[in-house]
Amino acid sequence: MARKATLENLKRNAEGYNVKITDLLNQLDDTREKQAAAWDKYYEREKEIKQEKNNDLAAEVKSVFSEDITPAEFKKELDELLLIDEFKEYIEHEKAERKAASERKAAEEAAKKKAESEAARADNNSVVENSAVQNVSDNSIADGISK
Repeated sequence: MARKATLENLKRNAEGYNVKITDLLNQLDDTREKQAAAWDKYYEREKEIKQEKNNDLAAEVKSVFSEDITPAEFKKELDELLLIDEFKEYIEHEKAERKAASERKAAEEAAKKKAESEAARADNNSVVENSAVQNVSDNSIADGISK
């Protein structure tokens, strides 16, 4: 025949799970911080690469047009560049990358808010469970005293 669990053993078991949950939440927070740092490095490097491309384009424009170009002439030449298919593709590609980056960032923000709300809900559940265990324990002690 199986032994009946004592309240002390049940309480100790429940507290052990509370400790495990706390440890996992701390690990999750650390992982989120590392993830944010990794994305920051990614975005910084992406920005550097785009700047290098823009600098190369600016150097090419400067070499073609030199420094003696008037704003009207520059606009005319730029309009001609925009007619080139490769340049159009480059511009469309850059627009798509920026849109994807902003959508990805918005999705990350939404996921972070959802995870925070779930963590808060889990904390509330553990507080309710702890108070229920405490109430059962208090009632058991009160019943034992009254007998």
